[in-house]
Amino acid sequence: MLVDMGADVDTALKYAELRLGAIKKRAPSIVARSLNRGISRMNTVGKKAVKDRYTIKAKKVNDSVKVWRANKNDLRAAVRVRSERIHVVDLKVSSKKFQHKRKTKKPVTVEIIKGQVKPIYGFMAPGTGSGKPILFRRSRDKPSKRIRIPGTTSKGRRKTNSERPIEAIRGPSVPEMMNHRSIRNEMADAGKEKFSEELEREINRALGVK
Repeated sequence: MLVDMGADVDTALKYAELRLGAIKKRAPSIVARSLNRGISRMNTVGKKAVKDRYTIKAKKVNDSVKVWRANKNDLRAAVRVRSERIHVVDLKVSSKKFQHKRKTKKPVTVEIIKGQVKPIYGFMAPGTGSGKPILFRRSRDKPSKRIRIPGTTSKGRRKTNSERPIEAIRGPSVPEMMNHRSIRNEMADAGKEKFSEELEREINRALGVK
């Protein structure tokens, strides 16, 4: 996912050229530097907003967010966000102790958005490969096929594997978190404000205006 500040770069470039006059060839470099400072502000504000709203560790956010910078030949800049959906155990859960699925009676409480706690009836078990605790539950999907199993049930019926498959419970991805309307708006406002400030400062510096 790419998040830009929504600034009118073409208008900014024309404005810079008009102000610079005889040295208007420097306009693209000035606009690029200003954009990059605006995007850096967006990056900082966005990561902080995600950590303030969600119970996610800073490293998870930092590893998922990169800055795509502009240059004088390509006046495009954005915050790039990539990640898979996050296991809820990497957010905030009431317990990470391994549990036997048939003995689990109490729900595990999960807090994804700070202050919003909800119970999930599942069981904690080692994840494949990593061995770290993962919260599982029965999938809501129906079995793709009913396979007969040798033997009969207590009621004399033929056994089948009619149980739904088990799935790991995940929360939202970092792009989904950052795509929240209030966070996107906060990022865009901060980015555009910084971009405008830096554009004026860069133009005045080029003209020798204090």
